[in-house]
Amino acid sequence: DTGPYNPMLTTYYVKGAIPYEALFPFGNLETIQKELNLNVYTNRPVTALAPGERKVLFDGAKPLLTDEVIEQANQEKKNLERRLQRELEEDTEIAEKYDSIEKKLSKNSVYKSRRIENAKAQKRGKAINKWLFIVTLIVVLLVVAFFLYYF
Repeated sequence: DTGPYNPMLTTYYVKGAIPYEALFPFGNLETIQKELNLNVYTNRPVTALAPGERKVLFDGAKPLLTDEVIEQANQEKKNLERRLQRELEEDTEIAEKYDSIEKKLSKNSVYKSRRIENAKAQKRGKAINKWLFIVTLIVVLLVVAFFLYYF
C-alpha cells in the first residue's frame, strides 16, 4: 500500500519534475506504520462516526472506541518517557552532556532576558527624562511670564 499522498505535489508530477514515488513523501504505509508505531486499519471502510459515544464504526466489525485508543497512546507515551528517563539515568555520559547543554541554554536565556529588560529600562528612562524636561521648561516659562506680567 502507498502512504499518505501529498496533493500539492501533483503539478510537479504532471510536469515531470518529480517521479511518482515523490508524491508520497513519508514513504509507504508499512514504513510509516513501523516508524510511528501506528495501528492502521486497511480494507475496513468506516461506515459511521459516533462522536457522542466516541466510536468509529466499521462495516460489519467491532466498533473502535476512541477513548481506548487515546488511553493506549497515553500509556505508550508514559512507558517511553519512563524508559528514556531510565536510559538517561543509566548512561552518565548522555546525562552529563544533557546537563551541560541545559545549563548553557538557561544561562543564555537569563542573559538575553536581562539584556532585553535593560534595553526597556533605558527606553523608559529616556522617555521619563524627556517629559520631566518639558514639564520643567513649561513651569519656568510660566514663572517668567508671571514675573514679567506683574512686575
